[in-house]
Amino acid sequence: MATLTAIKDHIDKTFNVKENGLDPQMAMFIPRVYDPINFDWKNYFDSDFVDNLNGLMLRGSEEVSKVYLTSFPQPEILDKFIAEASEGDLFFTHHPIVMLCGDPQGNKFGAGWVPLSKEHLDAMKAKKLSFYGLHGPLDYKRDLGTRSSMMKTLDAVFEKDFHFDGKGYHGAICTIKPISSDALIEKLKVIYDLPYVDFAGKPKDKIERVAIVAGGADNLQAMQEAEKEGLDAYIAGEIFSRLDTEWGVENNPRMIDFNSKTNMCMIGLSHAGSEYLTMKVEMADWFKQNFGVETELLPQDKWWI
Repeated sequence: MATLTAIKDHIDKTFNVKENGLDPQMAMFIPRVYDPINFDWKNYFDSDFVDNLNGLMLRGSEEVSKVYLTSFPQPEILDKFIAEASEGDLFFTHHPIVMLCGDPQGNKFGAGWVPLSKEHLDAMKAKKLSFYGLHGPLDYKRDLGTRSSMMKTLDAVFEKDFHFDGKGYHGAICTIKPISSDALIEKLKVIYDLPYVDFAGKPKDKIERVAIVAGGADNLQAMQEAEKEGLDAYIAGEIFSRLDTEWGVENNPRMIDFNSKTNMCMIGLSHAGSEYLTMKVEMADWFKQNFGVETELLPQDKWWI
């Protein structure tokens, strides 16, 4: 058993949460989902989280016996956590809110960012459970986090940082052992436990130099940067913007145009699935080794939603 304060302080220090300051993406999306429903999130959530939009969002009891890990706090995942967790247990997630990103084989686009329900939040508080969200800093750290896990599972050799958001880098340019695009896709499906991937661009007999970015890498500037580097493949959470939102309507035509012309092999792994990998291959063991606590992984039933 470990103390919440010790766990919080160690995560904060390891991932430079306070030094990184306000999370640029969450600074846009958290007010956007909570303000229209008149939810007073600034007073409801822990003050450290409100300052940075990373960190301990809900503070439960001080003694932590178990940590639950996921990439998105989907309603069914929160249902499971609340039902099974004991007082003081910690929910650790990459995102403090939910994103519905669409399905390349589905008929509907995703709704984009949505808030956590007041019922779930109140239930966690009533049971004295804790909630820690770590967005940008989990991407920025090169040796532990989302891009680290992508490199490790591909046995990739790091070349340079990639996809800067004004605070830190979300991805990396790497070299991998030569592999065909078909074989790489099959390998990625196994690593990420995906029924299928999103694909665009050009199939290749040999892929060696790649850009890897977990999460939403549907960014024209990043894709153009990768193309200028002469890379063989772009491996990311998202390669299109299949969102029924203002951003999706604006950005998806750019993605369609780029992906129809590029010579790179473009592979999408799903936003949530690409970021869950670090929970499975790194963070669960990190919590065990540093705090001696039990951990439980909470994967989504479907990675494409």
